[in-house]
Amino acid sequence: MPLLKRKRDYARLVIIISGLLPLVIGLFFTALDARHTVHQQQMSAAETLLSQAERMSDSAWNMITELRQFDQVPCSQIENQLQRIGSLNPYFRAIGKMEQGKIACSSVYGSRPAPLKAMILRDAPVTGKAWWSLSIAGTAGVPTRPAVILCAPSAAPIATISAWISVMVRPSPMAIRKLPPTAGSNRRFIRHPPSAIR
Repeated sequence: MPLLKRKRDYARLVIIISGLLPLVIGLFFTALDARHTVHQQQMSAAETLLSQAERMSDSAWNMITELRQFDQVPCSQIENQLQRIGSLNPYFRAIGKMEQGKIACSSVYGSRPAPLKAMILRDAPVTGKAWWSLSIAGTAGVPTRPAVILCAPSAAPIATISAWISVMVRPSPMAIRKLPPTAGSNRRFIRHPPSAIR
């Protein structure tokens, strides 16, 4: 009798294990697949964010190239055009012309000269380069929203000491922090100006 009981207990144990084993294996592979899916979604979101940031950067440098057509035109004659161009193009908070270290005219403030420091709420960078970009915490008009300022010299003779600036919105720092560490490791948010417009 005890032998028969042992066989029944062994049979029950085999049935329980054969029932639970597929369940445990199924749960394991479901968790593994879910983790892989989440990673793929994060990578896809990161690629989308990086692509959008690169498009914004390219758009900003193209905007500066477009503005260079006004190099020899005084601010009083291009104020309306700056406002039109600035309002018709997405991502731009302001565009303007800088002369001798001051903003001579812009799409936001018109022809009221002001130091660059007043607009970007910090000292201008000393890069030693004609073309530069800088990530800033905010601007005078919107101090709580981060932005990127890009600056390029005008195509006019050096004697005029003028440059074109473009201030665009920056991708959300929260979204950037959520990127997987490997996302876009070989890419930059702000591209350098295309060599064709240097």
